[in-house]
Order: sequence, then structure tokens, then C-alpha cells
Amino acid sequence: MEKTLNKIIASSLIIAVLVPVFINVIMFINLTPVAGDEKTWISTLGSFLGAILGGIIAGAITLYGVRATIKSSEEGINRTLTEQRTIRKEEKRLATTKERLLNLYQPASSLHAEYFYKYNAHNFSSLTPEEKRNFILLLDRNIVYGDKLLFTKNYLS
Repeated sequence: MEKTLNKIIASSLIIAVLVPVFINVIMFINLTPVAGDEKTWISTLGSFLGAILGGIIAGAITLYGVRATIKSSEEGINRTLTEQRTIRKEEKRLATTKERLLNLYQPASSLHAEYFYKYNAHNFSSLTPEEKRNFILLLDRNIVYGDKLLFTKNYLS
């Protein structure tokens, strides 16, 4: 694209310079009849060159603006993608942590509900000391400890 743009600009400049020269040559060698005098043609060529130069300058400014806008948009898109990746990674980490906690504490919760149903107690303080001791021993025997392998397997999968 850059090469094509450079070719277009170079061609435009060559045409902008050669057309007035060509008109000037035709005017002074009298090949064809020319309407108007030199003052009229000089102002016409001046307007022509001014329009060409103005168009080129306006085009260059527009090109710069478009490129700046594209660059800014790309940076914004990249920033948004990075934020989305971070959010997805955090959501995955939280979901994994939630699942791990559920897997670790679900057995204890089930034992707790079953034991209280068995003894018809609604809270720990309503149990007798012997029932409290039995309940704590039951929980202790059924504790699941998380280790590095369990963490790595659940967190990184």
C-alpha cells in the first residue's frame, strides 16, 4: 500500500508540474490560437498550481489523521483484548477455586447434616459432650486435605 501511495503522489506531482509547462509552450509557440493574454493565463496557471498543492497538502493531512485514528483504534482494541483475557483468566480461577472448595467441604457438610438429623439437634451446642466428641471425631476421620497435586490438577486444567 505504501508503494502504491508513493506512486500516486509522484504521478500527481509530475502531472501538476508538466501541465502548466505544456500549456505555456503551446501558448508561446503559436501552434494553435490561444484565447486571452499572458496575464490571464498566468493567473489561471497560478490557480491551477494552488489547487494542486492545496489538494496534496489536504490529502497529506487527511492521510495523517486516518493513520493516527487507525493506530489509536488498534491500541484500544489490543487494550480491550488484554483486559478481557485478564477477566476470563480471573473468572476461570474463581470458578476453579469455587469448585475445589465445594469438593473439599461438601463431604463435611453432608456429615454435619446427617449427624444433626440423626441426633435431632439444630446446632452444635445442643449436643451432649459425648455427641460433640463423636461428631468431631467423625469430621476428623473424613477430612480431605488439599495438596499440591490436587491444586495443580484442578487449577491448571
